[in-house]
Amino acid sequence: MEPSVTREKLVTSYWALLSHLDADIRVELITRLAHSLHKEATLPTEVPAWKRLYGAWESTQTPEAMIEDIRAARLFNRESPSF
Repeated sequence: MEPSVTREKLVTSYWALLSHLDADIRVELITRLAHSLHKEATLPTEVPAWKRLYGAWESTQTPEAMIEDIRAARLFNRESPSF
């Protein structure tokens, strides 16, 4: 079934349900639908899932500076065994 046919059937079904309602109720439904569309249009862009699940490292430091800091913080305290 084509999407346009499905869409038309859906709209027709809703209209069959709503056409028998009082005019005041239909106006209230129109208002709520319009308000929900406005909310959808102003939603902030969603954070990508991989950032939301695992977190993301945010820093002003360059990658090279981070590598340098990590290497500088390393402590080598292993003693070589003497034979």
